[in-house]
Parts: sequence; structure tokens; C-alpha cells
Amino acid sequence: MARTVSRTLFFDRIERLVEERGIERVAREQERTPATVRAWLNEEQAPAQRVRKSVSRAALREGVPRATQLRRRGQFTIAVGEGTTNVRRGIVENRRRVRNARIAAAQRRGDARALREARSMRVNLTQEELEALQYRHAMLTEDATYDPSDSWEQWRSDYGESRG
Repeated sequence: MARTVSRTLFFDRIERLVEERGIERVAREQERTPATVRAWLNEEQAPAQRVRKSVSRAALREGVPRATQLRRRGQFTIAVGEGTTNVRRGIVENRRRVRNARIAAAQRRGDARALREARSMRVNLTQEELEALQYRHAMLTEDATYDPSDSWEQWRSDYGESRG
């Protein structure tokens, strides 16, 4: 089955690509006019699937993070944007700080067992943990919580807990 690039993902990718390369260069690379690229940026029109894939691949080469697919209200959607990227980055950086501090403390004490435990601490989120946080964040942002007991306070608490 051939993968398609949704309109939502395309508009996110073209925006990021233009930020990195500029309208003129993107237009040249995609063999389109700058006016067409501006129409894409304004979401006035979306190109054919072939062009969407080309733009998406070019954006990925520029370092744009891959989109995470979420199921929301019975339909698949994507979680892209700085918010979800910053959540992941913040958790990883904090876990790394905690891990490094525990390693340093264990080395100062000369505690081999604590040193082994500190070195084995996981820094990166699993894909499941990341998707769960992103899904809950998206649902809370839309005020459509999937769980009536879920709230921003609970999300922040879980976020803080996952940071270490």
C-alpha cells in the first residue's frame, strides 16, 4: 500500500521547508512559481500527491521531526509541531540530567551498585509513552478529554513524573 501525505502534514512541511530554504528556492526545487508556493503556504490549494511526497521528503532532510499518527475521534490525525517536540525534548533532557547527577553521586561515594543502576537508567521515551502524552495533550487542547477524570493538572503531573 502506497503511503500518502495528508493535506495537514503537507501544509506543516511546506511551512517548515520555506522557513529553512525560502520561497524562491522551494519554488525552483519543486518546479513551481513562487506564487504557487505562497498559495500552498496560505493553504489556498494543495498539490498532487507526488509533490506532497517530494515536499515531505525534502522537509525531513532539513531535520523536521517525523509526524506521529494519533487516533482522535475515530479518525487518524498527526501530532506535529513544536509543542510535542518540546515535550519530548524536555523529558529527555531532564532524565539525562537526573541520570548524570546520579552517576556523579555514585562515583563520589564509590558505590558500584548505585553506579550500575544509574548508568542503566532509561533516558529516551518509548514510542508508546510519547504517543500517550501527545494524545492526551491533543485531547486536552481540544477540551475533548477521552477520560472524564483527565485534566491539565493530571497531565502536568504525569509529565513531571516522566521527567524523572
